[in-house]
Amino acid sequence: MVALVKSQAFHGKHELRRRLSPPPKVVMSHTQNPTGQVPFKDQVVLVDIEADVDGDSSYGSCASSSSSLASTIFKYRQENGRTYHPYADYILPNDEAENERLDLQHHIVPPNLRFYIDDISLPWQFSPDEKFDFIHCRMMTGSISDWPALFTLCFDHLTPGGYVEFSDFVFPPLSDDGTLKPNSPLSRWAEYGLECGRLMERELDSATKYKRQLEEAGFVGVVERGFKWPVNGWARDPKLKELGHWAEANFVEGLYGMSVAGFTRFLGWGIEELESFLVDVKKEIGNRRVHAYWPVKVVCAQKPPQDCRAEGSTARQQTDK
Repeated sequence: MVALVKSQAFHGKHELRRRLSPPPKVVMSHTQNPTGQVPFKDQVVLVDIEADVDGDSSYGSCASSSSSLASTIFKYRQENGRTYHPYADYILPNDEAENERLDLQHHIVPPNLRFYIDDISLPWQFSPDEKFDFIHCRMMTGSISDWPALFTLCFDHLTPGGYVEFSDFVFPPLSDDGTLKPNSPLSRWAEYGLECGRLMERELDSATKYKRQLEEAGFVGVVERGFKWPVNGWARDPKLKELGHWAEANFVEGLYGMSVAGFTRFLGWGIEELESFLVDVKKEIGNRRVHAYWPVKVVCAQKPPQDCRAEGSTARQQTDK
């Protein structure tokens, strides 16, 4: 999902910058950590002993949201009983089952929000003078083949001083106590997913490169933070436990849709073979004794208040004259 925000949606640009500016105090100084990155190991997630004993999984449901769509986008392709957007090599379906899963991710919709479906990697259909103050991109790993090109599009469509924020899972899932075994169903599923991503040139660990690529695109003040999202409700902390329930619901309900196109198109799996394998993957996702988590990276950056790239281009043109 990509959100484009203008400052009218907030209480003025000062409020926008106050809410989006990176906090003045970070976990580690640049002297201690020159990359500005916060390692995942700095976040300690405690185990809920009661949840560790209870192997059953449970999660809630969420309301659906409406969207405004262009009529030409409905020329779907059908494959293995699912429907897909016509864009080449995009492996996530777009049918009702997938929409219900996505409702788990963004079930609260502001009244001034409009939805568009388009290929975000192509030139954006906005007028040259239509700029945005904030661009937020979430859970798009595996969807984009050329992230530097997308970062350049974001840069070009931001107002000077505007912000971007990118939030993504990083494959594979991990565990700090060794309860997620390297050859377990979930670990193998993630490795197969990584292989699919490499074959279709849409890597599932793309978020590990966002910080460097944003800096290369001209952004400043780039800050990367790492988080741990439990795969189910095994964590002791109430907030992380709830997050784990949502993560479990998201992956269990969407596991087949996230797998079928990549496994059949690129790895040569049959449907029955895949369905049998996913039964074991779902069991492990719901196993409270496996203290696995998804590494998540959130990277925010600012377009310089004055576009240095544009100034440099103008200076070169004047020199050439």
